[in-house]
Amino acid sequence: MLKSDDLNVPTERERREIEYWRDSPEERPGPLSVPNILNKMGDARLFFDFFQRYQRLFRGRVIEFGAGQGWAACLVKRLAPAAHVIATDISPYAVEAMPEWERLWGVRLDRSYACGSTSTREADGSIDLAFCFASAHHFDQEATLREVARILASDGAALFLYEPTVGRLLYRFQVWRMNRVRPAVQEDAIVPARFSGMAARRGLRAQFEYVEPKGWISKPANIVIRRA
Repeated sequence: MLKSDDLNVPTERERREIEYWRDSPEERPGPLSVPNILNKMGDARLFFDFFQRYQRLFRGRVIEFGAGQGWAACLVKRLAPAAHVIATDISPYAVEAMPEWERLWGVRLDRSYACGSTSTREADGSIDLAFCFASAHHFDQEATLREVARILASDGAALFLYEPTVGRLLYRFQVWRMNRVRPAVQEDAIVPARFSGMAARRGLRAQFEYVEPKGWISKPANIVIRRA
């Protein structure tokens, strides 16, 4: 799993993630590229389906972890304008591009800033929903769950949407496969039993809802996290 002993010092993988948003020809700061828009619109169609499924949770103070350039947070603000929507990403270069997605969706986020998923600026018990879309497998999972437990309101929830899951026996093979495909930004996979154990140690309960069969090794899942 991705991990740093000092949460204020980026790991090598986190540094690559930060610099990706600076250097990517299609996703660096500036006007949105056509390939970037088209790629995210495909993701947005899937995210919209998930939003409809979990719509009741998108209320109050909502924060997105690993938002990248914030397209999903901006879409949430468009779909749930009464919510107080906060977008965060570890890369300041990604955050710098968020106004481009605000203009595209015709919204304004309530707040955006650069931070890792393990160390937000939010007060204890202040968040009604923490969510991410296909991002949690980049995180230090245990430290992120610790942060979730800290910031969630007593009746709050977290949604880790469209995450690659794999069993313990095939974990190393799946991680190798994922990083062979996209070596520039290294990725992890989520082992449900391990993740559930980490959540339980933080007083949380994780429920895995598989969204589609995808191969015989890895299956994407939405993970609904609440206080135990």
